[in-house]
Amino acid sequence: MQSVPREWLDFLRQQFPKDSRIQLTEIGGNPRPISPGSTGKLDYIDDAGQFHVKWDNGCTLALVLGEDRFSVYLPEPQTFKLYMPLTADFYGRDEWGDMSEDGEEWDGHTLMDYEGQILSALVKNRVPEENESGLMRWYGEDDSVDHKVRSAVFTVEVRNRQLWGVAECRVAGELTPEVPAPIFGVEPKRTRTSPLLTFANSSFFCASVVAS
Repeated sequence: MQSVPREWLDFLRQQFPKDSRIQLTEIGGNPRPISPGSTGKLDYIDDAGQFHVKWDNGCTLALVLGEDRFSVYLPEPQTFKLYMPLTADFYGRDEWGDMSEDGEEWDGHTLMDYEGQILSALVKNRVPEENESGLMRWYGEDDSVDHKVRSAVFTVEVRNRQLWGVAECRVAGELTPEVPAPIFGVEPKRTRTSPLLTFANSSFFCASVVAS
């Protein structure tokens, strides 16, 4: 069997993730063909570039580019939430009304009372270019993260009597451990949300992944 360049395999696997829907148009010289119009779900692409499909009729026949004709429909993106511990620096005012130079660190429990202010600041700091894909608008890499993560937006949410930072991600295909790291590996700039409240964004890190 003819070998397939690694770059081409990587491209195919990025473009067509597991669980993409397959619809057969015409199969080539297979001695046990399945009917045109048959549909199934992509299981994996092997090192020879063959598309291994779990067909809806129970078959597991693989398809070969250039020999078989078929259409690939990417899976519908799923929403995942990445929860991050959230802290903030509180700056009080002195007797003259001036803001203190020394901040007091607040944890997620204390920040529950400021959920509305923090959420408003996050929304206010979004720019029009982020309307479609959120922070992924600025990602700028042509890799598996860019192909899988369709959008990433920061918000906040109360869970277990604490306010958490949340990254809501729309993901096509499987969310593997290496996907979140490139998105959140760079520390965001500090954002003042009010005269009294500032995000301590350096405390953000990926805590868990929950499918909505």
